[in-house]
Amino acid sequence: MPRLNRIAVEHYRAFEGGLDVHLRPLTLIYGKNNAGKSSVVRLLGILADSVAESAESPLDLSGAAGGGCGLPRHPERA
Repeated sequence: MPRLNRIAVEHYRAFEGGLDVHLRPLTLIYGKNNAGKSSVVRLLGILADSVAESAESPLDLSGAAGGGCGLPRHPERA
């Protein structure tokens, strides 16, 4: 099974300047309040939903992780 080794994102919630995280078998996410820890966890869920066999599009926000994620929904599902 393929493994996610890195996440890079720009203009997502608290990471306007960008986020670039190299993932290891054990990656700890920690920081101050409102630093974006929960946003990173939500992003992982969005990515997992998007690569699932049931995904309807490359960035499928219809899954459980897509609700309230801070990204625009697909126009047909808005």
